[in-house]
Amino acid sequence: MFEGSDSEEISMEDEINRVKTGIPGFDELCGGGIIRDRTYLISGTSGAGKTNFSVQYIYNGITKYGENGIIVATEERPEQIRENVMKFGWDLQALEDEGKLVIIDACSTRKNMSMSDHSTHVQ
Repeated sequence: MFEGSDSEEISMEDEINRVKTGIPGFDELCGGGIIRDRTYLISGTSGAGKTNFSVQYIYNGITKYGENGIIVATEERPEQIRENVMKFGWDLQALEDEGKLVIIDACSTRKNMSMSDHSTHVQ
C-alpha cells in the first residue's frame, strides 16, 4: 500500500471483491476500489463535492465498466444535476435516453409535501 503504512497488503481475493470507481487516485487509495455489496455514505458540508463524487462514480460505472445506474436526487432537481455535471462532459441525459441511467426525483416530491405528510411518507 503506502510507504510507512501499517495497513495490510490487499490480497488478490480482496481486489476481486472491489468495484472500481474510475475516480483518479481514489481506487488506489482504497486498495483497488470500494468493497462490493456494501453501502457507503458520502458526507460533507455544502460544496464539498458529494454530488460530483457520486455522479462521477455512477457515470464511470456506466461508461467505463458497462454497468447501469440509478441516482436518487434528494437535494437538487434532476435538471440541476444534469446541467451542473455537463461542465465535466458528463451527458446524463444521453445515458438516460439509452436506458442506462435512471434519475429519481425525490427532491421535488419532498418539497411539495407538508412536514406531517413527509413524516408519514418516510414511515
